[in-house]
Amino acid sequence: MISYAFPYFLIAIVPIVGIFLYIRKISRSALRELKRLENVSRSPWFCHLTATVQGLATIHAYNKTEETVNRFESLLDKNSVISFLFRCSMRWLGVRLDSVSIILATVTALLVVSTHGSIPPALAGLALTSVIEGLEPEAPLTVKETAPPESWPVEGRVQFQKYNMCYREGLPLVLKHVSFSTRPSEKVGIVGRTGSGKSSLGVALFRLVEAASGSISIDNVDISTIGLEDLRSKLSIIPQDPVLFVGTVRYNLDPFKQYSDDQIWSALERTHMRESISGLQHQLEAPVVENGDNFSVGERQLLCMARALLRHSKILILDEATAAIDPETDNLIQTTIREAFSDCTMLTIAHRLNTVLTCDRILVMEDGELNVH
Repeated sequence: MISYAFPYFLIAIVPIVGIFLYIRKISRSALRELKRLENVSRSPWFCHLTATVQGLATIHAYNKTEETVNRFESLLDKNSVISFLFRCSMRWLGVRLDSVSIILATVTALLVVSTHGSIPPALAGLALTSVIEGLEPEAPLTVKETAPPESWPVEGRVQFQKYNMCYREGLPLVLKHVSFSTRPSEKVGIVGRTGSGKSSLGVALFRLVEAASGSISIDNVDISTIGLEDLRSKLSIIPQDPVLFVGTVRYNLDPFKQYSDDQIWSALERTHMRESISGLQHQLEAPVVENGDNFSVGERQLLCMARALLRHSKILILDEATAAIDPETDNLIQTTIREAFSDCTMLTIAHRLNTVLTCDRILVMEDGELNVH
């Protein structure tokens, strides 16, 4: 479209394409290897931390504290170095891609100005608009013809049918021929190495990425046929990094003002947070700073659980929700889950094996495939 409006644009596009291809060539392999190394170096660190917590009495008995700490610091340093390099590389790539986009937009704008009066204004505007297009459109929020009833899902039965998914066309599949189904209110644990595809199951359920093939059904409704809002409003997730927004406690629990104070306090009671919130000066109106930094990680997790409990979603996903907290808080959260979400279907993506020991069933993921069912 731009070249049709401005034939001279073809002269400028050649060096721009050359710059882009050069950036792509030198960054693609480096980023792929850095991400692989980061994933590989993360597992020993987590495993060492888990083994240390579980064997703390033995470590003290044999006076191995210093050796254990040194080993932990060594593993952490290795992971931190690679993680830092990966993030620097991503920032390097982002700056250069943004620069290419700016050059493209600038050249187009200059051509619009320099050819003023020689082409129709509508065509010039269309060409300039084309510069900022290119994002793949998201699926519609609602589809009236296939909208599920308000009460859906009733049972919370989830079924994956020969499901395949990749994050972008041309990339390898991250989920390969995954097939399993859950019973109503079943608690399913999902374990596997880093990069095995555990978290991709949650991505697939929320349709953050569309399927390459296969299907996912909830209560016999194919989720690819309904709107994103109809789907996501019926699901809840508690991620590894709990998300709290700037505002108040009430706003974080009930952003759309759908619930009464009694319902909010009841949710806090059931998630063992009522005492903590009632002890704050403004209680439900107490401020929450950016990222919820005025609460501990465990408290943020429990507030996210209270939010999920208020929504009373029939399907709950826990994506390594207790991987970054101490065992005592982990036990409290596990107790909360058993008590507050007993009637929900739960998919627990776990790093610690003890997190899924109470599940009805455990799925083992390896290289995007379901190996043990």
